[in-house]
Amino acid sequence: MSAAVLLENVYKFYNQVPVVNDLSFSIEAGEIFALLGPNGAGKSTTIRMLTTLTVWENMELHGRLHHIANSQRQRLINQWLEYVEVKYPN
Repeated sequence: MSAAVLLENVYKFYNQVPVVNDLSFSIEAGEIFALLGPNGAGKSTTIRMLTTLTVWENMELHGRLHHIANSQRQRLINQWLEYVEVKYPN
């Protein structure tokens, strides 16, 4: 079986500070996988690198992960996108 997700030696820096440092793993098709670690370990950053979604989709994903109700989630996403002046086609 081939890997559904494969990361090899992935790095991410913010202001020249490594937040993901030489991360490698593979996830086989059908396998259940979890990222565990303390705050600041790079879990959310890794998910953002893997998903490469639009701003809207990224906010939608995180809203769902935080169990924000659909109507509130949509309102908040629109509110924040308007606040930062990001235009998203409806």
